[in-house]
Amino acid sequence: MPKQTKCSNNAALKGFALTLVILILAVCVMAAMTEGFSNWNPYGWFDKPAEEQQTPEGDDPAPEEPTEEPAPIEATISNSEHIALAMSAAVTAADGEYVEQTLTATVTPSTAEELGVDWTAEWADGSDSSDLSDYLTITPASDGSNICYVRAYAAFDKDIIITVTTRDGNYTATCTVSFVGNPSDMEINVSGMASIQDSGWGQKIYQVKTGQTYSLDISLNNIFDQVDPSFVPQYSYEVIGVGTFKLTKSTNDTQTETLTLSPTGVVTYYNSGTGRETTWEVQDQVMGVSISDNQLKINPYGVISAINSRVYTDSSRTNFIRFTFDSYSDNSKLPYYQIKVTETQTGISETINVRVISGVNGVSLSQSSMTF
Repeated sequence: MPKQTKCSNNAALKGFALTLVILILAVCVMAAMTEGFSNWNPYGWFDKPAEEQQTPEGDDPAPEEPTEEPAPIEATISNSEHIALAMSAAVTAADGEYVEQTLTATVTPSTAEELGVDWTAEWADGSDSSDLSDYLTITPASDGSNICYVRAYAAFDKDIIITVTTRDGNYTATCTVSFVGNPSDMEINVSGMASIQDSGWGQKIYQVKTGQTYSLDISLNNIFDQVDPSFVPQYSYEVIGVGTFKLTKSTNDTQTETLTLSPTGVVTYYNSGTGRETTWEVQDQVMGVSISDNQLKINPYGVISAINSRVYTDSSRTNFIRFTFDSYSDNSKLPYYQIKVTETQTGISETINVRVISGVNGVSLSQSSMTF
């Protein structure tokens, strides 16, 4: 029995020593793999799957921009106790194929759980609406949206009823759409006028001669080529001088003034001697413009050549000072006029650029008779 105990003890010691050696070897191998225990995950064994990794703080993707919806105008088209409609101003499509307006429904109260609505359109006289889309379409911004885009593609001679219905309670409001043929664009007929492409200003400028009267037809139209014959246009116009010129003032001393081109023939000069502003009439600078019978009439009286005027008169003395044309301030940018015509009911307008040049106003001979 004692001999067997001794053998058992020796076996136990050998097993312990072997285990210790294995542990020591394992620690050495681990130390080598982890760079002295400084990197416990050198081969990515413990990495989380890609879908489990969190996005670093500050790198969150930017949220999508909300889609802006057209805002309605204030005018209410039709309403009821629980729902009201408003229509935006007309917008002509870029391709010129239709005119679009935005119809907006307001459901009350705004705190209702279900605010969705549905849109329908039909001929007001109850006739078959299968051809209605040839003239007008309605498109909600999204399913149940309170915003609807109304597009007109052609002129129509009877009214169309657009109805909006709430999904909760079936309350309705209606909008009657009529074709009235209002104009949406203007054209001034300049086909008979000579023009240049002014490189200094980068503008197309029409040249009008002194001593002539130009009558340019004004026409109104829309994308349907059908303006209501009963529409009576009301026009206004504005003439703006563009560019500057120099004047030489001759008195006790000679002084050069730079003045902006004026379409009215009047400039204002501040006289330091009297301490007041004095109005000067520029004789050769008046641009005559008028509108009648759907025509823009232009009557250029003269070009800037010589300007004469009295400066001022006071109680002590009367001084006369002569202004003479010296030169244009920038010969690469010769002055010109902008004539803007506006139809006041619709707000549509058209602008043309003109420059006055000298025209022939007579002829004479060196002698009235001759003999040989």
